Amino acid sequence: MTTCGQPQPLINLPYAIPLLQYNPYLPWFPPSQLPPPNLTSGLPPVTNVGILPKPVPVKIEVPKIGTWLVYCDMHPDCKGDNFSQYADTFHEEGYHHINQLVGDHMDVEKLSRWLNIGKGTADLLIQYVEEDMVLVNTGSFSMVG
Repeated sequence: MTTCGQPQPLINLPYAIPLLQYNPYLPWFPPSQLPPPNLTSGLPPVTNVGILPKPVPVKIEVPKIGTWLVYCDMHPDCKGDNFSQYADTFHEEGYHHINQLVGDHMDVEKLSRWLNIGKGTADLLIQYVEEDMVLVNTGSFSMVG
């Protein structure tokens, strides 16, 4: 090696290889006593890496049955069914929100018998409320427009 025309002596650095493989701030080790590649084995494990905090639950606004029945009467697919006439009956029987009309406990026979309405009407109501509850639970239900 030459610098400015002057030959420079070669420096024998037998211990320079660890510098390329390990942190330069670690002590130098002879090649026969190199530290293991996993230098973090003595450190405590890192937990919760990549785990997001639990989301804060959002209160879902479930429509009241009376308001929802009026909405159904105005909906283009339900016009003429006059579902809102059953609003008082639902209220008297203790049904206040549409989520009370879905689930394993509710079926056409029970709703028809409890509210003294036709089975076809009960079937339509259960079908419509199930469809709307999917939208309510995803936050995409609106009775506007």
